[in-house]
Amino acid sequence: KMNQTNSAVAATALCLLAVPTVMAKEEWDDHDRSGRYIARDFAGVFGALHKKTWEWILEFYMGEREQEEPAGKGKFTVGHTDISFDISRFYSVHLRYDHFDNNVKIDGDLQRSVSLGLVLSNKTHSSNLILVGTKVLEEGTQVPNDELRLIWSLSPSGIVRF
Repeated sequence: KMNQTNSAVAATALCLLAVPTVMAKEEWDDHDRSGRYIARDFAGVFGALHKKTWEWILEFYMGEREQEEPAGKGKFTVGHTDISFDISRFYSVHLRYDHFDNNVKIDGDLQRSVSLGLVLSNKTHSSNLILVGTKVLEEGTQVPNDELRLIWSLSPSGIVRF
């Protein structure tokens, strides 16, 4: 029977040997990043503003996708901004704008949505009843996929997200 130290050393050694072996066996080129610049091209912007009753968050990301057809290889952009206002201790309103461009070189694939959420919370914000309406704004083919959702969120941290 092995003690904890010996089993930790054995598990570490096994992982250090097994991972490169599997990568080599499963064709190393799948893991070769030569000529691929996602580390440099992947950029993120995050901003936040917190006041006593207002909260604003902005996130934007750009990256590189390597998928099989139909999406194929290419760059994408995605981002969102959230504006929240606490009406009272129990009520708040949230406005969110989402942006997703699946391939920046192709026109007509941009997807955007605007959501409005009304939140009723308990005193500690660990239980929230959220009513969310979302309008989807797509380029190209218009699909009737707007949403109206009623969400009951239980969160020990008191963070409200929809």
